[in-house]
Amino acid sequence: AIQISQQTPYWHCRLLFQLAQLHTLEKDLVSACDLLGVGAEYARVVGSEYTRALFLLSKGMLLLMERKLQEVHPLLTLCGQIVENWQGNPIQKESLRVFFLVLQVTHYLDAGQVKSVKPCLKQLQQCIQTISTLHDDEILPSNPADLFHWLPKEHMCVLVYLVTVMHSMQAGYLEKAQKYTDKALMQLEKLKSKSVLDCSPILSSFQVILLEHIIMCRLVTGHKATALQEISQVC
Repeated sequence: AIQISQQTPYWHCRLLFQLAQLHTLEKDLVSACDLLGVGAEYARVVGSEYTRALFLLSKGMLLLMERKLQEVHPLLTLCGQIVENWQGNPIQKESLRVFFLVLQVTHYLDAGQVKSVKPCLKQLQQCIQTISTLHDDEILPSNPADLFHWLPKEHMCVLVYLVTVMHSMQAGYLEKAQKYTDKALMQLEKLKSKSVLDCSPILSSFQVILLEHIIMCRLVTGHKATALQEISQVC
């Protein structure tokens, strides 16, 4: 199927993404990374720098999961260059930038470089503000390989709140962590009122991670009763 689909860029890239996802679900991250690398090279050959960036950023995410920090750094450097140089649909460009910056923040936090996170968080907040002003026009790129979108902008907003909470907890800013957790959970409740987004597994994951962080925060600040109530929500 991979060989046959090579003549149709969109379907070939989609197949590679799906196969990489299956390997990831089976915890075979090495095979998933290999497929994403193949996808990145294919996207480069067919002239799709946008989808090349998506493949490389997805590979970077898996490398972070494996804690291969030495491999992540050069990959993120390359991704940053591709994202900045790519000229295309504004929403697609900003979503790439959000994906890149979220990985950059995660990389710094994993490496214990908490102070390096602040500039990235500032850029993330600016990206979300920019995306919120852009219209969700139907994206019809000239290159069929570019017909992908990472996340809806509402999901990206919650994700930016989430990484802000992660940084605040690691830096010891507990009040700030509580503030952004509340904002994120309110945003999640709004999204749950929309039936299309209600069943999204990624939103459920965001909610669990947010609750885990706020529970830790409550315990540290001595609010044990509140923490117990929130533990019941996770369970």
